[in-house]
Amino acid sequence: MTRQELNNLSIDELRALNRKVVRAINVKKHQKSLDMKDTIGIGDTVRVNHPKYSGVEFRVQRVKRTKAILSFTDVSNPRRFDVPMSMIQVA
Repeated sequence: MTRQELNNLSIDELRALNRKVVRAINVKKHQKSLDMKDTIGIGDTVRVNHPKYSGVEFRVQRVKRTKAILSFTDVSNPRRFDVPMSMIQVA
């Protein structure tokens, strides 16, 4: 849809279009989370899509509905992170 076509829509039509777009985005995000949940399991090595932990590998401790609990692969560091599925990448 072009800018000119958007300018021709009423406020109610724009709100309806916005609801449809937001709904479509949420469906895609949910599907991506479900796909990741099926892909990873306890003990798998993964990475997190975050600048602070670029290149750092984590081990999956637990997989929940929308998040996973990850710990460093280095056993000397006991910290755990509750990470959304959308940020997890299989190593």
